[in-house]
Amino acid sequence: MDTSKEYILQCEKAVEIQKLHKMNTGDCYYQTKDDSDYCEGAFTCWNGLRPNAGYHDYDSWWYFPDDCIWLPKQDQLQEMVKTEKYGCDKNFWLLEDFMRWRNKYAEDNASMEQLWLAFVMKEKYSKTWNGTDWEVLT
Repeated sequence: MDTSKEYILQCEKAVEIQKLHKMNTGDCYYQTKDDSDYCEGAFTCWNGLRPNAGYHDYDSWWYFPDDCIWLPKQDQLQEMVKTEKYGCDKNFWLLEDFMRWRNKYAEDNASMEQLWLAFVMKEKYSKTWNGTDWEVLT
């Protein structure tokens, strides 16, 4: 799982992706500041069984600090595009399009999460990463 500063910034700036998120056990987050209850850093949510992981009560409410950024995993990013454009049975075409895009535009040092996030932002929102923010493709 990518917890690099670059990926955290990309996720933070991908407000469209952050709005889609529904919290689940196993999700990865980054806490942006240190406060009295939580430490700054990346963590995985496990129903409160790990420290700094938020917790889940009996009424199905999730509690997290206000400054958490969801860090989507590769499978979560793939799911965002495969059902809309390709349908569940079209994974081959999704991977074909991803590889074609990757070979043409992607940076060699990017993680798979960074690559898939960039692909999702291009496919769903026609945006590309400029090094500091997502901008609309022209």
